[in-house]
Amino acid sequence: MHNVAIVGQPNSGKSTVFNILTGLNQTVGNWPGVTVEKKEGRAKLLSSEVNVIDLPGVYGLTPLTPDEAVTRSYLMNERVDLVINVLDGTAMERSLFLSIQLLFMKLPAIFFVNMSDVVRSKNISINTERLSELLGERVIFGSGRTGEGIEELKTEAEKILVSGVTPRERLNIETESAVFRKINSISGILDTEKSLARLQSFYSLKLVEEDEEVERIVRKALGDKRMSAIRDIISQPDGKKLEAAGWLYSISRGIGGEVVVKGRLSHISVTEQLDNILLSRFLSLPIFFASFFLIFLITFSIGGRINALLEILLHYASVLVQKTVSLKFLSDFLTTGIIGGVGSVLTLIPYIFIMFFLLQILEDTGYMARIAFVMDRYMHKLGLHGKSFIPVIMGFGCSVPAVLAARTLETRSDRLKTILLIPFIPCSSRLTVIILLGGAVFGSSAPLFIFILFMISIAAAALSGAVFGKLFFREKSEGLIMELPDYKAPNLKHLLLNSYFKVEDFLKKAGTLIFIISVIVFIASYFPLGNRGGAIDYAGHFLSPLFRPLGFDVEMTVSLITGFFAKESVVSTLSVLYGAESLPSYISNHWSMETGFVFLLFMMIYIPCIATAVVIKQETKSWKFLSGLVIYSIILAYGISFLLRSLLSIFI
Repeated sequence: MHNVAIVGQPNSGKSTVFNILTGLNQTVGNWPGVTVEKKEGRAKLLSSEVNVIDLPGVYGLTPLTPDEAVTRSYLMNERVDLVINVLDGTAMERSLFLSIQLLFMKLPAIFFVNMSDVVRSKNISINTERLSELLGERVIFGSGRTGEGIEELKTEAEKILVSGVTPRERLNIETESAVFRKINSISGILDTEKSLARLQSFYSLKLVEEDEEVERIVRKALGDKRMSAIRDIISQPDGKKLEAAGWLYSISRGIGGEVVVKGRLSHISVTEQLDNILLSRFLSLPIFFASFFLIFLITFSIGGRINALLEILLHYASVLVQKTVSLKFLSDFLTTGIIGGVGSVLTLIPYIFIMFFLLQILEDTGYMARIAFVMDRYMHKLGLHGKSFIPVIMGFGCSVPAVLAARTLETRSDRLKTILLIPFIPCSSRLTVIILLGGAVFGSSAPLFIFILFMISIAAAALSGAVFGKLFFREKSEGLIMELPDYKAPNLKHLLLNSYFKVEDFLKKAGTLIFIISVIVFIASYFPLGNRGGAIDYAGHFLSPLFRPLGFDVEMTVSLITGFFAKESVVSTLSVLYGAESLPSYISNHWSMETGFVFLLFMMIYIPCIATAVVIKQETKSWKFLSGLVIYSIILAYGISFLLRSLLSIFI
């Protein structure tokens, strides 16, 4: 089966095109050795089926980030029969910077100029025929959101794959510059080594850019003597690293200037009108917080109704097991350990689906990029780099890739400050658990209290950033330079598919771990016989004096321990230990609002999960750093929870 790789820059609409091509016939996982998301699926062309890989969005093919490293590694080392390069039609010069680098790989390619609907609305004209002549490859104009050009894309893809197009020997780009002469000279040396010949043009470009990884590959293949000859070519006074990047940009600007004509608009664009409001000095921050409050409100309102139906089904399942299974241990194991433990986690699914659906709307419309822009000045007040907010925003999804994204920061101090901040950002796992348990504790007032918990967690992150910045990192950080994408109407199919695969990913990753923890907790609470609560009761009572000032019972204490492995395990552990068919019903009858609020607050602040801890150790290369962060998060969670508990006991 042919392999088709989809490559594009962030916000180019690449994943929308992938979703249209593959539909539900795709899988979501991680690339080997990293936590960068991997999407792969099968697409039906005219008469054949192909394997489609949605490579991570990248601005170029220099591995400055985990995403860029994954994308480049795949294109260099895997069998790629066709590359579909998705370009943002509203930002052609920037998009072509990646396209030019792809040409150096000499892979069969189709260039799909995306967002045709937005291009027309902005009175932009793109000469795709001339662009095809300049790039030497097929160019298609269309829109992943509306489906325009998709059938033509499938047709052209099949033509290329069936005909077996061979890579071009000559690039249709400027050949008179000093940079190109160096690339040409180096290619002549690389052509003598079979293992380097296929990518000799690309390797030559990257050698001029002084790419360390490519240098290692070439040195290993050629030896020190011929590598020294290459170094002599590179070290010539013209066409050095920065000149190479400038040369690529000049080519993309030149092509963009020749094929793109921007007409005048008779009115202010929708993007400008919205930005005048959403980026307003006085309204931007309230709108940001209001948008998240609205997400909590909608997630709780709709998810709660679906959750109620799931609980009814789980109840009937428990009753059925109790009636049909006579052996007490097996009956208890199935009803409490399986249906009660894992079943309670299944009630998180409506919340996960709805929350990711709403967060994806913020992403697809372009508002998420505005949030980073709005928060830039506040990040500086905490002593953080403007770019730090990009990993922080990712932290609302999952802390693990957020920590890895801190690699994009230039200095070690900026990376460490950002990594210290991320664990205090409420990730999706914590938020879904908070929404489920918060609904049981606070009833109809849950959205308001959950939003308060969210704000306290953000405040704890800000406090931590300020403390770490003052005590350990005193260098002044640089500002944030970023391009804000145009606002776009989200594609419903893309939103639904994204949410569906987030739920599927949750079930695959967390499901197994939660099942194992549920079984272990049940067995530990059942044995040794003769002791009510089993072995776990001993552990709970041993630790409970530490948490008694916070009002936590033994079950709460144990759930915080299992929550370190995965926050969703808090739900299954409580369900198993309480022996409740319906955990929300049990909590609403046995937890006070005061205790519930403090418990949820503690869970929001202490270290997210063991996976985050492992990645922090990997990125900082310091057990001391990790241990200090874990201890600090527990002390901070305990201190804030104790303070609020004391205040609540006075006023309530």
